[in-house]
Amino acid sequence: MRSLSERARSLRGKLDRLTQCDSQKRIFGAKEPFGHGYVRHPCLTAPQMSQLEASFGVELPDELRVLLSEVLGGGAGPGYGLSVAADAVLLARRARPFPFSEELAQRVIAARISRSDPRASLDMPDDNAPDDDDWPPGPGFIPIAHHGCGVFDVVVTTGPQRGLTWWCDMTWCPYFDANGKPLGVLDWYEVWLDRSLAELRRSPS
Repeated sequence: MRSLSERARSLRGKLDRLTQCDSQKRIFGAKEPFGHGYVRHPCLTAPQMSQLEASFGVELPDELRVLLSEVLGGGAGPGYGLSVAADAVLLARRARPFPFSEELAQRVIAARISRSDPRASLDMPDDNAPDDDDWPPGPGFIPIAHHGCGVFDVVVTTGPQRGLTWWCDMTWCPYFDANGKPLGVLDWYEVWLDRSLAELRRSPS
């Protein structure tokens, strides 16, 4: 099994290839002025990571730390780009329990894979604090990418699913692979790289 640093090195190589292959920025979210333009913000130093965690009020999952410290600190990524920026809205929400259990996640994954319910998802949580209007709503996660129209990718920061990725599009669904395995942050990022490279191969300029 590859170490996290070995996986980070592989991601950097794939990102180099994607950046070179997509000089016209055809992949969704890449084109400026609103897209990431394949800009790579500098990797975070240890003090910067500590400051970011203090801003969120929660320790970041290991794979997110590796992505931010060994691949890029933000920029090129799914949607309009990787963005992990703390805000001042109720820091405690990041440390409160994520509202969806492993069992619920597995039910959604099973329904989608079996195609018994290809659009299976979970309704918005109703335990958001009344003075917290941050989006997406709910506790126990950090947004990491925005696809437009309020659609976000997030990483769970609490409980058994800590470090796994979900998306919010008015409802919630976990990210998973073809075998039903939930995706951590590095797999989530690599899926974007692989799909983008495959898309460019299918439609060469």
